[in-house]
Amino acid sequence: MPKFTMKELIKAEYPNDKNGTYIIWDDQLQGFGLRIHPTNSKSWIIQYRSGNKQRFMTIGQFPKVSLDKARKVAKEKFGEIAGGADPIDERKRSKERLLTIEQLCEHYMNEYAKPRKKSWKEDERKIERHVQPRIGKKTALSLKRADIMRIHREIGKKSPYEANRILALLSKLFAFGRAADYLPETHINPCRDVEKYKEKPRERWLSEGEEFLKLLNAISQDTNIYYRSFFTLLILTGMRKGELQNLRWSQIDFKKASIYFSDTKSGYSETKPLSDHSIKVLKEIPRLMDNPYVFPSPTELGKPIVNMDKPWRRIKKRAGIDDLRIHDLRRTFVSYMANDKIPLEIASKAVGHRSIRVTETVYARFKDDPIREAINQTGDKIISLQKIKQEKTA
Repeated sequence: MPKFTMKELIKAEYPNDKNGTYIIWDDQLQGFGLRIHPTNSKSWIIQYRSGNKQRFMTIGQFPKVSLDKARKVAKEKFGEIAGGADPIDERKRSKERLLTIEQLCEHYMNEYAKPRKKSWKEDERKIERHVQPRIGKKTALSLKRADIMRIHREIGKKSPYEANRILALLSKLFAFGRAADYLPETHINPCRDVEKYKEKPRERWLSEGEEFLKLLNAISQDTNIYYRSFFTLLILTGMRKGELQNLRWSQIDFKKASIYFSDTKSGYSETKPLSDHSIKVLKEIPRLMDNPYVFPSPTELGKPIVNMDKPWRRIKKRAGIDDLRIHDLRRTFVSYMANDKIPLEIASKAVGHRSIRVTETVYARFKDDPIREAINQTGDKIISLQKIKQEKTA
């Protein structure tokens, strides 16, 4: 094309025999051109060298930006380049300066957490509850160590454990920002050298006495069969809350009394044997024709149940137990196995937990039979305790 005119550029199309980048260059201003994409969308660009690199920079969309305006912008950019500047680097630095924590969190969730982490919903909860309200509107580069220490201290007044988790999340957030080129390579993570609160390993589980019987009774009194079955199965199987929430009917083999997990938290597939009592509970749960999940969402069609905190608080209140977490039911299951002299290796295999004390090689030596026997033995004890309670109150 000998000369740029808007009329001719509007007619221009991506060639049928072309494969790759197609640019029409201006004969009046070297390095200024119009890029035509395979979709026939068009954009004004400039081409220049920065060091040993040849760079292309978009300076406007066609025809929204006119030829005269685009040529004027191109001349300005070439002037900056002649003075030693790199417009692309300048644009990038400008974006880095303006990037807010809210925007960085969005990039982190969409590009890292959701594709890679099974626990991404927990990250989302922490961001919405703690990060966004405090620093969401601040620019990422403006955050200093003192800001992170303040946030850590504020949350730590009520929950040191949660404060440490937020600190770890923020540290990962900034590390992601730098790795994904949203922040400069030279950016220093403001979470560095922020001292965590000391944590003691949680050792809470239910004793085999009155406390455990109170919880069993509180669960059995719940009028919602899904909630009642959910917490009963957590006690009978030692499963993780998330595993049970996302359990599909297709994973259950009633004939073989087992559940198949194609992808566990530990990163491997496994088949988990079920006790006779667990099978009985599962068979009593109503199936919804339009929902593949054992525990369906009460509000979203075809989705699993999400929030079990409200029914759990109701059950704890009824039982008169305040400091019990849902995960403590899993710990209780394992502790009962230990009290019954069931080997740690079998107990670990039964709940799908890879302990640092037990190697994968040791796990591989166990078959389903001793594991199923252990699960049934523990289930028998739990059910017998409940029966004793019922006989005493009868």
